[in-house]
Amino acid sequence: MFNRRVTQVFIVVECQLDYRFGWRWLLPFLKNGRLYTSGWQEGETRFLQRALTIYGVAQEGADADIWVVNADTIGAAVHSEDLLRDGVRSVCVVGAGKNVSEWRSVLKKGFEVVQEYGLVPSSSPRVVVPLGVPGVAEKALSIHRPGRLLGRAAVLSVKLCARLGLWRPLRRKTLLIATRNAKWQPISAAALSSPAPDVRGNYALYLGTPEVNRKTVVLALGEGCPSGISKLAETSEAREAVLNEGTSLRELGSSLVSANIPSVHSLIVNELATSLTQEYRPRQRVVGSVFEEHVVEFLGALSLINRGSRQLEKWIVEWPDVIQKLPEDIAREIVPAIRWLTRKAKQGVHLWEHRIHGDFAPWNCSWTSKGLFVFDWEASRCAGTAFSDAFRYVVAKELLLTRKPNPKRASSNALNFAQRVREKTEWSHVDLDCQFAVWAMESLGGYRPEFYVEMLNTLHD
Repeated sequence: MFNRRVTQVFIVVECQLDYRFGWRWLLPFLKNGRLYTSGWQEGETRFLQRALTIYGVAQEGADADIWVVNADTIGAAVHSEDLLRDGVRSVCVVGAGKNVSEWRSVLKKGFEVVQEYGLVPSSSPRVVVPLGVPGVAEKALSIHRPGRLLGRAAVLSVKLCARLGLWRPLRRKTLLIATRNAKWQPISAAALSSPAPDVRGNYALYLGTPEVNRKTVVLALGEGCPSGISKLAETSEAREAVLNEGTSLRELGSSLVSANIPSVHSLIVNELATSLTQEYRPRQRVVGSVFEEHVVEFLGALSLINRGSRQLEKWIVEWPDVIQKLPEDIAREIVPAIRWLTRKAKQGVHLWEHRIHGDFAPWNCSWTSKGLFVFDWEASRCAGTAFSDAFRYVVAKELLLTRKPNPKRASSNALNFAQRVREKTEWSHVDLDCQFAVWAMESLGGYRPEFYVEMLNTLHD
């Protein structure tokens, strides 16, 4: 038990460090470079050494040619003379904007390129934005689309500041990369195993959240609209998710929904990372009712792929093992739902399946010049519970975007929305209540399981 707790703590710490140092993908790629870290705590230094060693970077001390500095603990005056030596080829400085500013003036004296990035929001950065060019900054901020209205309003306000050239709100936490090579490429280019386009350091990153399957999304921002976006994964869990997304997109590339999904540019698995580069389409505005109607059409088309069924009774037989892994209070609360499903099974009801997205929600869809665009296929399965994407689309909005989520309202709206999708599929024989119950049961291991229990109870009250 003690060893398991120690392992869990280690994983949590590693996830936090991986997230906090997600900007490391922007470090200039220097084969066999030597790393020097300054101002970091011991655990942070060890993480940087491990993370960068796979790129041929070695720890050599103050005579190294790649410096990574914490501006919040080390002032520029301490290293100003050392930094201007010819041996120092690249410097990365990160910290509060006011602390990084003094480094900026020193680095501009001896380095050909000094590229500045804003880490937004400063309290817990989700996106890394190149600063100085208004149009580029706006494109970078477009890869972050919060689900909550308050978050969207914050992103819009920061976009407006960038458009007006007001950089202070984006400089509250700053990343500064200085290099002597005008044609530098970030280490993400090495992970992609192909030369990145010459965009003069204008790369945007989306960092996600500190979870074990976290990926870093890289968007190269050259002239015009970006056409491709890359996901980079290092942990085994993240690699598996990215590989599944790439495989799923390729399988769907010639299907009924091919016009609504990203095309795959490349899927690469090597010792550095698993990387998926796929089509990127900028968002456009659309009337909400028009958007929702196209969502219904899309889900109807998706439900035609890999259709199949199995006896509900067989699904119920598999559940005792699953129940044992649930918290005791949740396992106790779902007993009435299991009894209800058992009665359905005895009536000969079947459980229907088809290809599913797996994480279908409003923030994983957008409207573009080519119509509805559906992305983030990491959780896709070729045979998932029928109509589960329709259920999740509604319940996710209720649960994550509503101030006071209501289980009864969520279940009613989800079933009504699924009915609209069913009308596109000629699946009149499918028991939607049963499909919803199975999907809710399968969702108990995720966020707010008690909410799903309450939705289940509305079916057999």
